[in-house]
Amino acid sequence: LGLALVCPMESSTSHHIFMDDMRAAARPAAARLINAHEDEIALVESTTHGLSLAAAGITLSPGDRVLMSDLEFFQVAVPWTQRIKDGIEIDVVPNHEGQVRMEDLVPHITPRTRVITLSTVQWSNGYRLDLAAFSRLCRDRGIWLVVDAIQQLGTVPIDVRETPVDILACGGHKWLNAPFGCGFLYICRDALPRLIPPVA
Repeated sequence: LGLALVCPMESSTSHHIFMDDMRAAARPAAARLINAHEDEIALVESTTHGLSLAAAGITLSPGDRVLMSDLEFFQVAVPWTQRIKDGIEIDVVPNHEGQVRMEDLVPHITPRTRVITLSTVQWSNGYRLDLAAFSRLCRDRGIWLVVDAIQQLGTVPIDVRETPVDILACGGHKWLNAPFGCGFLYICRDALPRLIPPVA
């Protein structure tokens, strides 16, 4: 191609130091974006990467259930389908005229429902759900709330102090105008001790 990769510095170690500095700046920026603490933020490659870590880290037993809407982007569901082999069950609730409403999910909650996972804004039609209502529901019932926020962050703010969620994943390549491979995962301080880290 006639192009050559060059390292203008004496050592390529300088590039690694530069990348470390960039990552160090990204975590507090992501924390400010959602009003979180810096130690609640991890950098991930994508929304899917973050949601996969959440699905792998939440302790579930055979017979436990995960609840979601039928409008969800398939990568919201796929990490949980990987756990079917562990005996968990997934309940998919029909949308209401393109809306994901709390009142439609509530009748499907059982004593074994452990997780509600949802997108704050639906990828297929732009519907923005009432995150505060789902937050209250999950807090009242002791259910994990796992959120895909990629379609919202960068356009409409989310404040995790005002509207608590347990886990939030967001890739950067949409409204945050970042390259592919750049995203963040928020894990609430209160939720962290209940997770089993899926990777070292």
